Amino acid sequence: MRWPRAVLGAYLNLAAASTAELLVFTTRLGLTVIDACGGTAHSHPCAIAHDLITRVIRLRDGYATRELLARQDCRALLTAEEEDALRSIAGLCALGRGNIPGQVQDQLTAALSVARENISQHIGSPRTPPQRSSQVAAPACSANSLQN
Repeated sequence: MRWPRAVLGAYLNLAAASTAELLVFTTRLGLTVIDACGGTAHSHPCAIAHDLITRVIRLRDGYATRELLARQDCRALLTAEEEDALRSIAGLCALGRGNIPGQVQDQLTAALSVARENISQHIGSPRTPPQRSSQVAAPACSANSLQN
């Protein structure tokens, strides 16, 4: 099979410069390149899959982990340690475990509303920063008085 060199080259350049913030994107892109090259039975796509596995485990991203575990061809390449690591990451992220129960979600939403109100009262509107006086008052206590 003739490798789509432009696709491989572009992916390898992007993957080399990739950051943690782009991990899900580069993982999905890498999986697409693997598909375009005929799957992990070929050397170049297999190397891409191993690189993805290593980076996802190192960066511990739940969404990228889910992408890898969803692929039979990638799961077939995993060592027992890699599979344990990926399953652990997925478990810690609680992906695929369902939704927050309605009552708990309602309580969480109410608590966040109260927190927003309290924060707004204490810091003011985000559009109007607190005014500072040109004269700075002496502190009510000093570091020495705190030690006593």
